[in-house]
Amino acid sequence: MDDLNLEPENAEFGQYLRSLRQAKKISIRQLAKAVSKTPTYISDIEKGNNKPPERELLDRIIATLHLEEFPDIRNRLYDLAAKEKMFRQILKNT
Repeated sequence: MDDLNLEPENAEFGQYLRSLRQAKKISIRQLAKAVSKTPTYISDIEKGNNKPPERELLDRIIATLHLEEFPDIRNRLYDLAAKEKMFRQILKNT
């Protein structure tokens, strides 16, 4: 699991989520089904075409990827999601 922390510091939420999902060898379809979303929705998040999920859904994604026991990775996901949401809000208000 240590290799999951090798992402560049400036990684975006979707990029990081994709790297974690791929490292866990879970397909977009499998993840989408497990969290009751469409594969397109998950793909759009990973590509940055959709905002990061709300906390409840992110918690389900974390559980599906079995990341609960990795607080650094879990917290990085939370931080990247919050950072991206804040950035999108700033852009929306300008």
